[in-house]
Amino acid sequence: SGRMPTGATGLVRFRLETPLIVWWGQRFVLRAYEDPDALTHGLTIGGGTVVDPLPSPGRAQRPRWVRVGNELRDDDPAVRALASVRDAGVACIDRQTLEARAGVVKAESAMGQAFKRGEVVEVAKGVWVDASVIPRLEREALAFADAFHKSHPLSPGISQAELEGRLPGRCHPALKSTILAKAIERGELLRADDQGRLARPGKGQLDPDALPGELQRVLTLYKDGGLTPPTIRDVMDALDADNKAVLEWARSLQRAELIVRVTNDLSYGKEAHTEL
Repeated sequence: SGRMPTGATGLVRFRLETPLIVWWGQRFVLRAYEDPDALTHGLTIGGGTVVDPLPSPGRAQRPRWVRVGNELRDDDPAVRALASVRDAGVACIDRQTLEARAGVVKAESAMGQAFKRGEVVEVAKGVWVDASVIPRLEREALAFADAFHKSHPLSPGISQAELEGRLPGRCHPALKSTILAKAIERGELLRADDQGRLARPGKGQLDPDALPGELQRVLTLYKDGGLTPPTIRDVMDALDADNKAVLEWARSLQRAELIVRVTNDLSYGKEAHTEL
C-alpha cells in the first residue's frame, strides 16, 4: 500500500530534495513539516537507523533495494561487505565506499572467507569486484575481438585501449585491465605486436600461401619489380586503388615480412631485398 501504520517497523527508502550527509548505522528522527494535516505540522512521525546511505540508482529496482537493504541490516560485517560488493557490480567498490555504505572498516578481515571461496576478486589495491561478473565480461571482450578481426582482416589486432573501451561504461578501469590480463594469461588473447595490439589465436597473421586477392596482386607487383620495385603511386595506378588502401596493404605485407620497407614510399620484395 505504500503506507506504514503507527508503531510498525520496516525498510523505507527516502528520496531527498537536497543532499544530506549520512552514513551506515547513523540514527535519525523523522519529522513532518509539510503535511497537509496541520495537527502533525512539525511533529515527530518516526525514527530509525540508516542501513544504506548510497542506494543503487535505476528504475524498477524495488526487489533489489529490498534485498540489499535487508542484507545491510545484518550485524555481521561479512554479510554487509559481500552485499555491497555484489550490488556494485562491474563498477566495483573501493575501501572508502565500503566503509561509508556498509560500515565495514576492516574490509580484508570481513571478506576473508569470500576471498577464499573465490566470490570476491581484488582488481586493484583496495578495489574489489563480485567474481560472478567476470566471466560475462570476458565473453564480451572476446566477442568484440572476434568482431574486430572479421571487420579488419588485414589488421594484426585491436589495441588494448579500444578493446577496453568496448566494455560497459560503468566498468571500473582496473576491472577492464584485469579481464584482458586473464584472457592473455589463458592464451585466449595474444599480443600481436610491439604496439600493444591484441589478437585472437590464429588471427591477425597472414598466410603467405593464402593471401587475399588484393594482397596477392600487390605482392606480385613487388616480386615482378625485383630490384626496381614500384612506388606507392605505381601500385595505386596498377590496382586503381586509393592511397589509404594501398598503404594498408603494404603495411600488412611488411608485417608479414613478405616485403621490406626502406622508406615511406619504397619497399622491396623479400628476395630482392636479400639480394641487395
